[in-house]
Amino acid sequence: MEQQVKTKVQFTDDYNAFTNLENNDSLSTGFGKIHYDLGYLNSEDQRQESEINAIAQAGSKNICPIGTETHSSEIGFGTEYSFPIPEGAYIISLTGTMVAPIQFNVYSESGTRIALVDIHTIQEAEAGIRFVLNDNASKCKFWYDTSDNYTLSNIMIRDANITDNTFQPYSPTNRELYNSFCELTVENASQQSEINYAVNTGVKNLLNLSGITPTVPSGLTLTDNNDGTFSVSGTLASANSITFPIDAISGNLILSGCPSGGGESSYILRLTKSGTAVSASTDTGSGSQIFSMDGTGYALAARFAAGTYTNVTFKPMIRSEEITDPTYQPYRPIIKAIDSVPTNNSQNPVTSDGVFRFAYGNATTISPDSGETYDLNDLPIGRFRVTDSGYAARILNAPITNTGYDIVCKNSSQINYKTQILYQAQSANSIPIFWQRHFRGTGSGAVLGWSDWYTFRPDTGQLAEDRAALIGQVDSGAKNLLKNTNSVGSRTIQTLEFTTDSHGCVTISSGTASGGNADLHINSNAEANLVVGQTYILTGCPSGGSLSGYRLNISSKGSDTGEGLEFTYDGSQIDVYIRVSSGYQLANAVTFKPMICTVADWAISQKFVPYRPSWQEMADEIETKTTVAAIYGFGTAIPSNSDLDNYKTPGIYRVESNNIAATISNIPNAGAGRLEVKGLHAADRYLQIYYSGDAVYQRRWSGSAWGVWYKFTTTTVT
Repeated sequence: MEQQVKTKVQFTDDYNAFTNLENNDSLSTGFGKIHYDLGYLNSEDQRQESEINAIAQAGSKNICPIGTETHSSEIGFGTEYSFPIPEGAYIISLTGTMVAPIQFNVYSESGTRIALVDIHTIQEAEAGIRFVLNDNASKCKFWYDTSDNYTLSNIMIRDANITDNTFQPYSPTNRELYNSFCELTVENASQQSEINYAVNTGVKNLLNLSGITPTVPSGLTLTDNNDGTFSVSGTLASANSITFPIDAISGNLILSGCPSGGGESSYILRLTKSGTAVSASTDTGSGSQIFSMDGTGYALAARFAAGTYTNVTFKPMIRSEEITDPTYQPYRPIIKAIDSVPTNNSQNPVTSDGVFRFAYGNATTISPDSGETYDLNDLPIGRFRVTDSGYAARILNAPITNTGYDIVCKNSSQINYKTQILYQAQSANSIPIFWQRHFRGTGSGAVLGWSDWYTFRPDTGQLAEDRAALIGQVDSGAKNLLKNTNSVGSRTIQTLEFTTDSHGCVTISSGTASGGNADLHINSNAEANLVVGQTYILTGCPSGGSLSGYRLNISSKGSDTGEGLEFTYDGSQIDVYIRVSSGYQLANAVTFKPMICTVADWAISQKFVPYRPSWQEMADEIETKTTVAAIYGFGTAIPSNSDLDNYKTPGIYRVESNNIAATISNIPNAGAGRLEVKGLHAADRYLQIYYSGDAVYQRRWSGSAWGVWYKFTTTTVT
């Protein structure tokens, strides 16, 4: 039941009504109580009312997220809204146009109407109408008596104790914010599902062209750029296409990668199925429409009109429609999770962790129980390990049975084609020996099933297409284990300028190292991705290096002066750094490409590739971004001359000083502060909240334009 509290006017009337009565003990007691109540109100009411209004202005005063409703064409109910309204007393207010009286209906979770508010005039609505809920409500809607047009704006429901009638847009309550935070924690099932999805797929570009031989028409030359892109030069007398046979990819997809200047009169990128263009898949430079694939017979086609072309570079990528960023990313393999790998003769699991991790990550151990066997013909896609000769003797269809080994099973260039690669080192520091075989699952004119195992070493001749596929696999994976922890940009050390680019490469300007050795530390914790007992190669020093000139150092292991350094990791901390010796003069700029990789990867390909995070690192990064610090910390610094109109990515940002704030466009207050960007109820709807000084500013992105900033200030509590 609602508690009724007398106002000061009501108490004063009560007092005057009794002034002519006989002054006895009982009346004196009554007068004393009234006098006490009046004094209490005098000392407390205004302060409490001020506190309530101040809290309302600074917090979630408006508990109604409706905002605006437009109704026309028929008599009856408007839109039904679902949001919680706890039991209690409230005031509803709104502005707009009203042709006839309307009703505001409030319902419980079960659908029972528990309150009805008659709104007779817009003036009455603007002033606010009080109503009481004797139960928790979860739904509400307006009733319109005529079919005329209505526009209701600034709809606000506030606690009846809040006397300030100034409209404030809806903002989440502390409870809603807390619930949102809980939804972001990795313990939450939905967030865990998202993290698992990122770990188990983690791929933006779904198009894998590695190992595929394209059909190139006469007159054109195709150059493979070894990163999934290709360049085309040459002359055509009539229109023709370069085609790559590919497998179908599931889902709703977008194709991109055609360079600028594309069109029917020059060049386009599209998919074909059995020689016919796939509807909506054509890209002329801005990405295709959304399409889907099913069945077989697909090809990626770069079609050229008649003419001459010079180094036209395509960056083909097929991505899910859910990924809006069109920036090109090379294809990366997919991780797939399973529960276990059964043996041939029992249902006992034979994996150590139940998870496949693609080549060059952690492997799943195959360990058949005594008396049991496991057939490599049944091996699914992934990377696996046989740890010793005891287990090796129980493996069927393996090329060796007397020692442990690692084996990779991967999809090949066509549906139902697979490749297995088995490698085993003869000693701790030697180059591994490889065995390889292929599986043909469909087609005609050739034997189906697994081929024989082929043995090869880096110094022996193997099939060129097999080696190319292996090189492509190594170079597209997490080959480089050395992360350059320096920020992109330049710094001066001993008068030499060191510039780090986005790939982790470092260019040193010409000049002389004055005042001591010029050292740039690449990573002081480089052992993070290394395994004790494993042999690695440190490389990246440009030619011409020497111990007295420039070199790439690794603490307690030695130096790379241009030919690479082989070392075995012993578990100690490793510091990798570039050094130019004191007094040494660089006649020309030199570029270092620091990399640590396994000797197995180095034997396959000596090409530098940038550091790429492992799947576990990406999972850790996702978890890091869901911590309390990530949500309530300082956030990302906003640089000078930025425009807040461009900040639509949900997250936390900060303006570090008033001087920086003065250079920023569309900032509500030219002072240092904190910016929060939040997603709203629909795609492409965002809310910006800017905290600066003692004020809070807020505005909303409608999908096409930013609204005006609203300012909320506090009242000092004395």
